[in-house]
Amino acid sequence: MMPFPRRGDAIRVGLALVVGAAAMVALTGAAEAQSLTIDFGKSEGGSLSGRVIQTIVLLTVLSVAPGLLVMMTSFTRIVVVLSCVRSALGLQQSPPNMVMVSLALFLTAFIMQPAFDKAWNEGLRPLIDDEISEEVAYERIIEPFRARSATAMRRRGPRRPRGPRARRPAPAPRP
Repeated sequence: MMPFPRRGDAIRVGLALVVGAAAMVALTGAAEAQSLTIDFGKSEGGSLSGRVIQTIVLLTVLSVAPGLLVMMTSFTRIVVVLSCVRSALGLQQSPPNMVMVSLALFLTAFIMQPAFDKAWNEGLRPLIDDEISEEVAYERIIEPFRARSATAMRRRGPRRPRGPRARRPAPAPRP
């Protein structure tokens, strides 16, 4: 059993708390509020309504981007394969789902790196440098992902027969 603390101990602890709180208040500086300024710019002939529409489109693309990442890459396949491997080993939740999803994201980035590099070098970088228009940049950016999807969806392995095989007619009976 713990002995009951003496009155002097309680006063010392209380005094230490008060001195600590006073020091924290005395040492803090003035709190400066942060400000956010959104400048839609009026240079280069862009109208305010055009800038607002661009902002809305940008926010829409940013909100749809995670879904596109899942649909346009091999992320889903990797997660399914890792889940099947976990089940085949007889493990219930040994590698947690968060670990499996993180591993799938890493592997997806590794697999898709050539497409990302090609899209950056041929589409986005020239657009940023004002060498090509937005329409041309869009086509150049999307092309590596189309090519990657086409190769990923191509059927691999043995081909199925295209139709019933023609049978030879049975030889006629001899008289």
